Amino acid sequence: MLQWLVIVPPILLLLIAFFTHNILLSLLVGITSASLIAAQFSLTGAAYVLFEYCKRHVMGPDFFSLFGFLFVLGAIIALITHTGGSCAFSNILTKRIKSARASESTSLSLSLLLCVDDYLNSLTMGCLMRPLTDKFKVPRAKLAYLIDVMASPLAVLVPVSSWIAFIVKQLKDSGVRIGFTKYVQHQFDFPGGMFRVGHDVLVQADPFYTYVKSIPFIFYSFIVILTAWFVVRRRISYGPMAEQERIAKETGNLYGGKEPRFKFTHEEPRTDKTYLSDFLVPILSLIICTLITIPYSGGYYLFGGTYTLLESLRKVNIFPVLLFASVFSFSISCILALIRKKIKIQHIPLFIARGIHLMYPSVIIVFCALVFSSLLDDKLHTGTYIAYLILPYINLHLLPFIIFVLTSLVAMGTGSSWGTIAIMIPISIPMLSTLSALPGPIPLKDIYILLPTIGAVISGSLAGAQLSPISDPVTMASTSSGAYQIDHVKTQFWYLIPVIIGTSISFIIAGYLPVNGTTLNGFVCMTIGLTISIGLTYLFNLLYKKRSPETE
Repeated sequence: MLQWLVIVPPILLLLIAFFTHNILLSLLVGITSASLIAAQFSLTGAAYVLFEYCKRHVMGPDFFSLFGFLFVLGAIIALITHTGGSCAFSNILTKRIKSARASESTSLSLSLLLCVDDYLNSLTMGCLMRPLTDKFKVPRAKLAYLIDVMASPLAVLVPVSSWIAFIVKQLKDSGVRIGFTKYVQHQFDFPGGMFRVGHDVLVQADPFYTYVKSIPFIFYSFIVILTAWFVVRRRISYGPMAEQERIAKETGNLYGGKEPRFKFTHEEPRTDKTYLSDFLVPILSLIICTLITIPYSGGYYLFGGTYTLLESLRKVNIFPVLLFASVFSFSISCILALIRKKIKIQHIPLFIARGIHLMYPSVIIVFCALVFSSLLDDKLHTGTYIAYLILPYINLHLLPFIIFVLTSLVAMGTGSSWGTIAIMIPISIPMLSTLSALPGPIPLKDIYILLPTIGAVISGSLAGAQLSPISDPVTMASTSSGAYQIDHVKTQFWYLIPVIIGTSISFIIAGYLPVNGTTLNGFVCMTIGLTISIGLTYLFNLLYKKRSPETE
């Protein structure tokens, strides 16, 4: 069978998504085509492959935790809406916030408080901000953009987030560690061929220390966050987002002229007394419980374990933590509502049912996206095949730039940031070691281009996921904000193009700068890329206003 067939499913999915605007149909077509290719076009074989991968996710350790968290979070949103907590929060902020720009700035600022996990950030911020941004006619696609650019890009910059354990493990398994030289060969099978990658103790350095040193080179995160602030503060509006904002301003429709995606998210005007605590108690209990449970479940010594704080963060499984925290928050919120006689005990199952009704469309999409990503990663090895085709032609100095572009394409096709990191780090680091021609294990200070390369992998995984209509960040941001998923992708795309161009320039420059002071070099490269990104964003805005002066 022809090797290039492994790239057909993601291309097919992207084309159908953009032409039909139906993300579920696109995923089903992608899953079906991937299963057929994996089974060499045998119908019975494809059915078996699909059944096995669906069963793998249903029986997986994170299935109940992840989707349970989503459903309980939906129940919390339903309860906050019923008790008037959202209304009270919105009324308090509205007294101080008098414009759409101020409400959008508030969204970006509050995201900083939820930097420990991108799922927690995305899903909580929608609940926090929807009532406020609705008052100022901010379209839901704009809110989804504000949520998306602050969730994953912020989490990877914080060495205490849920991303840390995964990234550090990938670095360690790929040859960045302190220890004796040991060779292990990994083999990837393709339909019609195979690709082997050798892993060794390639870089003599602590993987966590290496990750921390690479943070200044995660250019995409810095540039996309700061560009979003520029967009908000300077009221930048162009492309499909400008059309969404025009419709919202003229008609009050926040969905680009469509019917609301989740009708339940609308809140009726209230005449009874509302309390801010009906909003703060669920949200703060969710955040505080998460922050306490993360080190506890990881075995932090202050909670009776044997690990330091950083070690406990590496070992924690975030999804059971989020489920426990959401159940705790829902329970505390129900008790408060019962005390205030805003609900009766027999109403509690109704809120759970409403939460399931609110979240089930997105849960189906998330599940299908996970199955599709697994088929591409484990069965077809699509990302590895793309890397196999391109990486042998890379120049050492251009390695960070090419890795960024390639990783973005892989993440866009597979829809998985973590899956893309798991593909690209084990390929990039050994290739970097080979291209450097240095005898191993190499001290970190001698392989100057490693840190930009790690930053390029992480940056590309973020950029590609934010461009993909099937990725977790896009799904969570659109679910949380109540925006249509395809609308979110289309509107966000034009704001990410300047960021990607600026990031690319940063990595080209970083490939030629020797790292004598990593923080300084990272700052210089990032500043150049940020200047280009902001300049292009401003230029696009001017050109759009010139072509469409009526939108001003």
